[in-house]
Amino acid sequence: MPHLGLVTVVVPDYDEAVAFYVDALGFELVEDTRVEQDGDGGKRWVVVAPRGARETRVLLARADGPEQSARIGDQTGGRVGWFLNTEDFDGDYARMRAAGVVFEEAPRDEPYGKVAVFRDPYGNRWDLLGPGLNGTAEPGTWPVATALTTARLALEPLRASHAPEAFPVLADVRLHTWTGGSPPSAEELEARYRRQCAGRSPDGGEGWLNWMLRRVSDAQLVGTVQATLRRPAAGPLTAEVAWVVGGDHQGNGYAREGALAMARWLRGHGVDTLVAHIHPEHAASAAVARALGLTPTDTMVDGEVRWSGGPGSVSGS
Repeated sequence: MPHLGLVTVVVPDYDEAVAFYVDALGFELVEDTRVEQDGDGGKRWVVVAPRGARETRVLLARADGPEQSARIGDQTGGRVGWFLNTEDFDGDYARMRAAGVVFEEAPRDEPYGKVAVFRDPYGNRWDLLGPGLNGTAEPGTWPVATALTTARLALEPLRASHAPEAFPVLADVRLHTWTGGSPPSAEELEARYRRQCAGRSPDGGEGWLNWMLRRVSDAQLVGTVQATLRRPAAGPLTAEVAWVVGGDHQGNGYAREGALAMARWLRGHGVDTLVAHIHPEHAASAAVARALGLTPTDTMVDGEVRWSGGPGSVSGS
């Protein structure tokens, strides 16, 4: 089917516009090609897009003459003209504000999702749009993990091809002190990942979501976060969550950072309750659970303490 490939935003200067879209909004520079020489640096074909976007992209077109210059910042007569969708509203809102993006309002909840209006440097108005707090998956289906980012981490949805890279991290015997288990073999880990990539248990009763934690500074894989989704006969989704960070990378707050990003995503996809099972002496995991807004209960499962709570209490930190 046809699709909308490009939309144009008229700007006064290419480099200034690229700096905003790439550095502040987090877009990627798809193309920057000189197409015509003139006395003012030349006309360029400059295209940016949200990272990973396959279809609609933004053409940054430098104004040519007084009539086009008069349209800069007011292409839609003051109305919101562009809509930027995100699966991690809270994370992107915080990141964009830290980068200097000007928001006209605090985030608000609407029937169609979470929204906040922001302006580009020229006055064009945009909506940042995230999932609604009460969104739910269609009956018999489960949400599908999407890529997430934090200040230091890229959360990559699990692929079977992650297994060779993840094995040296997850086979560390130090990680199994609190579980009583033994490290998986390379073959076992690959088989496990292949099963979990299916996204649901064979009987369809559970949904599986996994993200690999990759450190942005050096692209090192440092751990994983995961959620097992269940839907009671009557009521909203619940998720049993877990996190693992390699022994060489512990003590840096990666588990907390990744688990918070996952919890915010789960909240936006209709998950009402989070549950975690933690060894009673594992202080580091207990600290992560508290950051997620969970509290311990008296229920013991295989010697572990059951922590639970609603993801609505997750902080934006």
